[in-house]
Amino acid sequence: MLDLHDGPVDFLVERPGDLRRNADAVAHLCTCDLPAGSFIQVPSGSIDVELYVTSPELTYVQLAYGASMQMAAYVGMALCADYRLDPFSVGGVLQRQSSDARVTTVARLRNYVERAARVCGRKRAAAALDFVWERSRSPKESGLALFYGMPVRFGGMSLGDVTMNPRVRVFGGVDMLGHARYEERYPDILISRSLIDGGLLAVAFDYDADSVHAGSEKALEDRRRTNSIATVDNLLHFSVSTTDLDDITYLRLLGDRARRALKLRSRPPLQVARGSAEGRRLLAEYRERQERVWQEVVVSRMPF
Repeated sequence: MLDLHDGPVDFLVERPGDLRRNADAVAHLCTCDLPAGSFIQVPSGSIDVELYVTSPELTYVQLAYGASMQMAAYVGMALCADYRLDPFSVGGVLQRQSSDARVTTVARLRNYVERAARVCGRKRAAAALDFVWERSRSPKESGLALFYGMPVRFGGMSLGDVTMNPRVRVFGGVDMLGHARYEERYPDILISRSLIDGGLLAVAFDYDADSVHAGSEKALEDRRRTNSIATVDNLLHFSVSTTDLDDITYLRLLGDRARRALKLRSRPPLQVARGSAEGRRLLAEYRERQERVWQEVVVSRMPF
């Protein structure tokens, strides 16, 4: 009836007698009461059949079940993003407009998770929300944000507080009367750190996809954007290309440069000498965790 060709499709049913499995569909038995707002009714094509899809919030909890912390956060960022996938767009990603709002928000995810006490995946979904940052404009931006922003214990570089695509005011020259003009720029990822004296340090990362930013005109626009953001006080700016993403050594170097600009101590913090056998073991374990994050969400080939 649904004429689906990308199966098998997973279905949730209420009664054991409805369990079915074939090449096109796999049914799962729902064994707990789900919170209100778990399902959205959609046209079924038949007046005799009521059909529902899982809400973005239930989808998040389901996908978090059995996932790593970084993958659970990556799923959450996709659901709270300002992009959607479109195979007919350059790069496969289309930016959402005012009439095409994000499917959910962190606040709505958190509210649902708090009400979903008995749903499998709730614990991981709740913990990962600390690393779900709204308004990502591409899957690669999300991956970079997690690589640089997640805590060391999960394999991130723990550089500071992450904000996706914030509005930054930059100097735009002077007018004929000598008055300063200002423009607005939106770095993809802003990572900031508050100082004890009330000051603020920040670094910005822009992801310039090869498929989207190719061509002399686009390259010129990217270069001018980089130059304008570079004028902001206490803000170090990095531009990362698609080719750069495949080189974890280079991404680590950028992270270490950002760490110095943010005046942070080396990570991970160790209670033993780094050159000792125990220190080398702990550093090797951290590098392994970091590489898993890189593999799962930076160079990921996931469809979101």
